[in-house]
Amino acid sequence: MVRGVTGTSRSDSSRPRSEPLLLQGCRPARREHHLEPGRGVLPAPCCDYQTCLPSEAEWEYACRAGTASPFNFGPTITPELANYCGTGGAVCGDSDGKSVASDVYDDVKYSSGSYGQGPVGVFRATTTRPGTFPPNRFGLYDMHGNVWEYCLDKGADRYSEAPLDGSAYLSGPSGSQRILRGGSWSHSPAICRSAYRDYIAAKEAGWQGRIGLRVVCTL
Repeated sequence: MVRGVTGTSRSDSSRPRSEPLLLQGCRPARREHHLEPGRGVLPAPCCDYQTCLPSEAEWEYACRAGTASPFNFGPTITPELANYCGTGGAVCGDSDGKSVASDVYDDVKYSSGSYGQGPVGVFRATTTRPGTFPPNRFGLYDMHGNVWEYCLDKGADRYSEAPLDGSAYLSGPSGSQRILRGGSWSHSPAICRSAYRDYIAAKEAGWQGRIGLRVVCTL
C-alpha cells in the first residue's frame, strides 16, 4: 500500500512537503508518529502498520501501474497531466533566491519543453496540490513531476546490483548516495519519465522545494 507524499510545504498545508529529512529504515507506525524529530508527521490513516520508504523497484512498479510507456498515462506528457517544466531546458526556476535554470542536467542537454509528439507545456514555478491531476491506474497521484521522491535504496551504478526480489539495495557505506525518482515541478518532462533515476548525497537537501517522499505501509 503506497500513500501520498508525507507532510506539507512550509507555506501551504495542502501541498506536498519538500526537503524532508530522510527516513533511514522501516518502523512501526503510531498515530502522529514523527518520521524524524520535529518534521514529517505521519498521517493518522497509516497507523497500526509498518511504514517505509519504497524500494526503487516498488516505486517504479507503483508509478507504472502496469504500463510500459514513458509515462503511466501514455507516450507523452501535457500540462493537464502533471506539474513539470514544459517551457524548455533541463531545469527551470530558482533555489534560495538564485537561478538554477540550465539546459544541461547530468551531462545531458534538454532543449524542448515537450516530450515525443506532445505539446510544449507551461512552467508553474511551484508545487501543486494533490488531486490537481488525474491519478494513475493504481489511484496514485503525482508520480510524475511535482516533487522528487526518495527511495530507500542506496545508489548503485547498475540495476544488476539490486536485489532480485524487489527489496531495497542497502549495500555500501552509510554515506552512500540515495535514489530519487519522479522528477519535479522544475524539471524537463524527459526527466519526469517512469524510468528516470537520479541520485543525491545522503546529507544533501537538494534545490529548494523540489524533494519529498512517499510512504509505503505494509499490510
